[in-house]
Amino acid sequence: MDINVAQESTIKNLFSTFLTKDEQICYFSIPLYQRKYSWSEKQWEELFSDLCHSFAKADMNTDYWGNIIVYKKDSENNYELVDGQQRIITLLLLIASLGSIEKNDGYLPLKFDDEQNSVWVKIAENSRLTQDEKRHPFNRAKNYFTTLVSEKEVDKQALLDHLLRTKISVIIVNDELESNLLFGRLNTRGISLNDVDLIKHSLFYATERRLPPTGDDVVLQKWNNLVQTTSQMNISIDEFISKWWEIHYELSEHSLYTSFLDELDTSEYLNFLDSLLSVATEIKELKLIQEQIIKLEEI
Repeated sequence: MDINVAQESTIKNLFSTFLTKDEQICYFSIPLYQRKYSWSEKQWEELFSDLCHSFAKADMNTDYWGNIIVYKKDSENNYELVDGQQRIITLLLLIASLGSIEKNDGYLPLKFDDEQNSVWVKIAENSRLTQDEKRHPFNRAKNYFTTLVSEKEVDKQALLDHLLRTKISVIIVNDELESNLLFGRLNTRGISLNDVDLIKHSLFYATERRLPPTGDDVVLQKWNNLVQTTSQMNISIDEFISKWWEIHYELSEHSLYTSFLDELDTSEYLNFLDSLLSVATEIKELKLIQEQIIKLEEI
């Protein structure tokens, strides 16, 4: 795996010049298999406090947001955010609360691969939201920052200018499986990995060592199919795996992940993933049949 640790970039450049390569306009993307936005007031307050601290002491070089990991396919114009999506989303929402998110040749710097993208675009472009969209975590975060800025009587433009000067480092990897393994090994600020995140990492890590060189793509494809299938059923991947596990095994008194490690040998991981995908597919098909029956009864 080739890893390119980019030089520190300012936030302003991260969302502009970094995304312009050889006259191609790129953007950051968050694929379906990544967990949903999970930061809340605790993380919002910490990030804002860090920003205000560095703003008050601009000469102390305390304006660094750490690393993010991105995966770039040569044939595509997007950088998949493997790690750091919580920070990137939150920084952009903070920028939106202080001013506006600049587009790069008409493109927003971030795009989601699911239904969240429509909410994100509306918030980024300051468009009217529905009542449900107003309750979305993106909008709650933006409103939280707007309220904080007002309460602290901060100069919005000065704080925005400072935020755009703060720095972050980008780790670019060219292998999707390895990027997920690297994600599992790093400890970055934010919410700790949950049980399903850890199970996913174990699946990738173990199968990488058991399968032939091309086997990793199979594991990744199966996982992505599972996430897409559960998403189509309006069930989170976390909930689905937890329910499946409760039916087949006893949960450990400590955690789902501990039970996973206790019950399964690494040689069984692929069968476990196949079983999850098979059950999810069957449930999805049954739901489709039920929906068709209901429609016929309404005729």
